[in-house]
Amino acid sequence: MWEKVEARKHRVIKVFPSPPSSISGDAGRKAVELMMFGDVRYRLNTGDESTVDWAAYARLERGEGPGGGGHLSWGFRYYRVYLQT
Repeated sequence: MWEKVEARKHRVIKVFPSPPSSISGDAGRKAVELMMFGDVRYRLNTGDESTVDWAAYARLERGEGPGGGGHLSWGFRYYRVYLQT
């Protein structure tokens, strides 16, 4: 998909977080779900440019960061993008 793309720039326009109560159990205290909306601007190898809308669903979870030491950091557990073409 990216072989014809020279550069791309993503822009997040809106983020819609879920209420904490929508994630059950212990994971709910360490996770958040988001829906996001934005656009991406492509510059093709031919020099042509195009902008496409996208939406995404993401689940972020909090866990011990790289190297341990008790440092907690957020990371994507799941991420799926939907493009409007």
